[in-house]
Amino acid sequence: MQQSKSGLYIRTLGSPGVSWAGEPVFRGKKKATALLVYLALQPEQRALRSKLAELLWEGSDEDRARSSLRQCLSEIRREAPDLMEHAVEVNTTDIALRPDWVSSDIGDLLAALAQKIPGQHLEGGAEFCDLFLMGFGHIGQGFESWARECCQSCETQLIARLFDLMEAPQTRAAEALRAARIICRLDPLNEEASRFAMRSLAARGEIGASLQIYGQLYDRLDEALAMEPSAETQALAVAIKNGDLQQAKPKAPPAQPHALRSAATMIAPNREGPPKLAIFPFVDLGPVPVESYFLNGILEDTVSLLAQLRELQVYSSNTTRQFHSLPGAPGSQPPELDADYVVTGSVRGAGDRFRITVQLVDTRTGLVEWANTYAAHASELFEMQTDIAINLTHQLLPSVSAAELRRTEGSLPEDLSAYHLMIRGRDIAFHLDPATFITAKSLLEEACARDPRYGISRVALTDWHSVLLGQGWSRDPAADGKALQHTTEEAVRLSGESGRALARYAHNQTVLFGYAEQAIEICSKALRNAPNDAEALLWSSPTLTFSGQPEEGIKNAHAAIRLSPCDPYLFRSEHFLSIAYFAAGNYTEAVAAGRRAQRLNPNYTSNLRMTAVALAETGDLAEASKIAAEIKRLDPGFRISQFLKKQPFQDRATGQKYAARLREIGLQD
Repeated sequence: MQQSKSGLYIRTLGSPGVSWAGEPVFRGKKKATALLVYLALQPEQRALRSKLAELLWEGSDEDRARSSLRQCLSEIRREAPDLMEHAVEVNTTDIALRPDWVSSDIGDLLAALAQKIPGQHLEGGAEFCDLFLMGFGHIGQGFESWARECCQSCETQLIARLFDLMEAPQTRAAEALRAARIICRLDPLNEEASRFAMRSLAARGEIGASLQIYGQLYDRLDEALAMEPSAETQALAVAIKNGDLQQAKPKAPPAQPHALRSAATMIAPNREGPPKLAIFPFVDLGPVPVESYFLNGILEDTVSLLAQLRELQVYSSNTTRQFHSLPGAPGSQPPELDADYVVTGSVRGAGDRFRITVQLVDTRTGLVEWANTYAAHASELFEMQTDIAINLTHQLLPSVSAAELRRTEGSLPEDLSAYHLMIRGRDIAFHLDPATFITAKSLLEEACARDPRYGISRVALTDWHSVLLGQGWSRDPAADGKALQHTTEEAVRLSGESGRALARYAHNQTVLFGYAEQAIEICSKALRNAPNDAEALLWSSPTLTFSGQPEEGIKNAHAAIRLSPCDPYLFRSEHFLSIAYFAAGNYTEAVAAGRRAQRLNPNYTSNLRMTAVALAETGDLAEASKIAAEIKRLDPGFRISQFLKKQPFQDRATGQKYAARLREIGLQD
């Protein structure tokens, strides 16, 4: 074993990797790494060349796949000739690893647990729940099927080792409890481990946590098998609730299971709708300072990936980025938010290498449900972000396929500098400072030029043009309107599956050209692709409102505000809500939303016009006229006739009412 430690070492937990003689090799070479990992995890550490070619180059014809395998072996030989000489056997029919030269983290973990050695190895067991072979990205369905089967085999061995450790007389109580809880994460329906954890926690006086485990087990069994826990487990729960563990006899009859379930639910309430997740900016730990746009990039992209899932509600990055640190107990969150889970992390930089630590905490219990540490080169940033999103999703929603997230990898930029420019430009735009707003445009345009195929930069530039027009800062609204349309079309062309891009496109089509059935279809697709994304919900609201669906517009605007309550552009969300209430005929609520938007941004002329019209509808013409005077000062070029040429309301009577009120309060035709 000593020799293998200095030879080939395979990392399977977290981002898979290979080390030779203690030094990482084949960084960024996914197929070479996958080949060695696959061989290392085979029972005999041997595989047919035909099998490897088929598995790693799925979809290629046989000759091309075999040629790719030869090239991969040549690449391994060039980068690590000693590895090929000592650790790899290449024959005409198969390829093998020499066992004396090979070791792996999963092998070390199972061996340590077999020897009843807990400590850090227990934490390795916890990591296995989420991280085993999760960092490869898409290689092929065959490889993914093998990875799942391998995971199940290792999981069975791991559970057996953990049970041995849990029941060993010499194991400390805290470590035995930890082993039981890890078994419950690996096998959520395991009643024996659940009972052990319930007894252990109750013995420590943690009755609430003990009954919470029972409540979770009850719900899982009900959902998966439509059955209740066994009589033994129910009797234990009754005994714990009554403060008398001696009553927990193995054959005690079930006692009021529905009442028990009610008590457990009081401790761990089931919230309506999908669980709500808040991801906060990662903290820079030094010693080498990490650029803020790098930290914000991790936040932004992880939120974007997770927001595509129906099974999760994710607070927008625009909101959570306002909170740069979260002091207090694990799972604490700002009072403005109401998340079921929070994600925090830290980054320690040294040159172009980064060590990123991430943890997921249940806000109701304060328990760390998942944690991981990533080591990444700057060039591996985006693959790492996808790993984080996949692992978080698998922790919260085991039924969600990693493929749902991996399909977005094609939208990642090729040029890191372009990505950094986009993040910086968008950050500057958030300040809404006329003096620096043009600088934001320059950075965003440079990002587009450096990486012409990266659609997200176009989405950010679209947002810039939209704010320019909405603020009344445009010196040539016609030209800037065309620029907005062109940029939006480019964003959709480059990232056509992006819910944000599609929702913006539908909105711009409606605002620039009036109602169109096509915009409604595009809006529907946007919401299918990103059903819980705050920005997609936000931009869909006015499109739905203009199409004659103001109630849907109200609902989506409220959802966007709920998922981004601290957004620097919150005024825009309130403005869209005001439009929807106006179209629905609820002028009092339209005024209230418009006033909130006005307090947040008193210079947003689009909102001032809607607020003034809503005030006029409520009969408050004096206050509406005051706002009209401010509109004339901020946007002297606005004309009602120009609005009527492209008025967006499908219900033309609503558009005519809006225009009539503008005339009534003194704006020019």
